[in-house]
Order: sequence, then structure tokens, then C-alpha cells
Amino acid sequence: MAGRMRTVATLGVVAAATPLFAAAQWLGVGLGVLRPGWLPMKWRRMTARLLGLKIVAHGAVAAQKPLLIVANHVSWIDIVALGALGEVTFVARGDLSGWPVIGGLARMSNTIFVDRNNRRGAADQAAIIAGRLAAGAVVVLFAEGTTGDGVKLRPFKSSLLAAAEIARKTVPDIRIQPVAIAYTRHHGVAVGRRHRMRASWIGDEELVPHVRDLLKRDVFDVEIGFGDAFSLDEIDRKDAIRLAETEIRRFISAFRNGVRL
Repeated sequence: MAGRMRTVATLGVVAAATPLFAAAQWLGVGLGVLRPGWLPMKWRRMTARLLGLKIVAHGAVAAQKPLLIVANHVSWIDIVALGALGEVTFVARGDLSGWPVIGGLARMSNTIFVDRNNRRGAADQAAIIAGRLAAGAVVVLFAEGTTGDGVKLRPFKSSLLAAAEIARKTVPDIRIQPVAIAYTRHHGVAVGRRHRMRASWIGDEELVPHVRDLLKRDVFDVEIGFGDAFSLDEIDRKDAIRLAETEIRRFISAFRNGVRL
């Protein structure tokens, strides 16, 4: 009963607050008094607290721009956790825009929607990413292309950097920063495979039951490791994604083994 009440209360607060955030975002950005990423970051911080997330950051978003963050992907919670640490813009699959609630939240957060199956539109998508990077946005790309199970990383896809590779023709010295995301503790106790999988959200799993289950369990620690940024001008996309994956694996191994970074 307590878990059900908490679920209803949390979803109620988010549902009530989100239209207010969206209206303030539209008005504030339109009048030029708010940065596009500031209010979405505040919304994600509020949501993280309501979800009972304890976010532990190792490092920070690199200061040098233009910056493209390359991260692993475990769950929709990643967007809340990573997005609570800075003013960032996420790249998401195009059909997400039409999802109930989630689509609206993504649009409010200035998400870049891409159709990865539309090769003809790659240049247009690259132009959008280039425009955001040139404007000073920090763009986040999930390199696995989908969510994993929280236990093993999926292979990173260098093809997802194609847009950034095209964008660098008009935006010089794009920096790549590897970022690792791992769910490591539950109520302060180190978690094993079973709990990691419970934090994960596989793409074909229904969202509401996953949210309900997460709220019942409460208080996950999510550790986020920020690697050193490197220039995309100095390397091709295959080597860039390989470097990012190696650094992310190093972070995740350290998190799971309790190695202090």
C-alpha cells in the first residue's frame, strides 16, 4: 500500500509540475531571460529527488565547447540523472517525440530527435546537431543506440557519430567526452546483477510498470563518471567511439569493484 501511495504521489507531483515548467520554459526562453537548458535541468533535479535517486558524480561536464558527450545507456532514468548535473541536450530516436508524457518532456528539454534509419536525412540531422553545438549546447549521445540490461555494455556504434563527423565540417574542434553511468547501490548496499537489471529499462518494457517498481524499491545510487574530453578533429569516428567505450568500461569496472577514483 505504501509503495502504491508513493507511486501515485510522485507521478501526481510530476504531472502537476511539468506543465508549469513547460510554460515557464516557453515564456522564459521566448523572452530571452532563461537559457534553454536551465529549466529542464531544474526539472530533472526535482524528478531525481522524487524518484529517490542519489547521484554521485566523479568529475564534471567539460568546460570547453563545442562538446559532445558519449555515454552508455541503462534506463530512461539516465536522462534524469545525467541531466540533473548540467545543462545538456539529448539526442533521441525520432519516434520518442510522439510518446505520451515522455515525448512532451523530451520536447521541453530541447531534445534532438533523429531518424537513424533515414540515411537521406543524415545531413539535415547533422545540421541540427551542428547548430546546437555551434550555439554552445552540450549534446549527449547514447552510443549503444538503445538501453542495456545494466549488467553488460552493448557494442558501441560508431555510426551514431556520423552526424558529429559531418557537423565538424562547419563546427571546428568538437570535443568528445566519455561519460559512464552505473547503478551501484540500493539503500547504501552494493547491488548485484539482479538489482542492476531492475534499475535498467529494456526498450520493449512498458514504462509505467517500471516506474512503479522503481518507486517501490526507492533510493538507488547512480554513479556518473566523466572522462577527459578529446578533439574529434584529431581522430576518425571509429577510433573516437573505441576510445570512449574503453574509458566508460574502465569507469564502470571501478564503480562495481569499489575502486576510488
